[in-house]
Amino acid sequence: MSIKLEQFMCHKYFKIEFESDATVISGLNGSGKSAIMQAIIVGLGGTPRASHRGGTLGREWDGEGD
Repeated sequence: MSIKLEQFMCHKYFKIEFESDATVISGLNGSGKSAIMQAIIVGLGGTPRASHRGGTLGREWDGEGD
């Protein structure tokens, strides 16, 4: 299984393949780890508020983000 992000929050393009046992997402502060989790939540039918980052994603969807 994999996910691919294009023009989502801070990611211009990102793809990750999930291994069958476990996958760890790590990185420096501000590198987009939370954006990946937000994409998974929204992709599975959740709302931006489900991750308590709805304000950030809302601005991105409205074209007001950085």
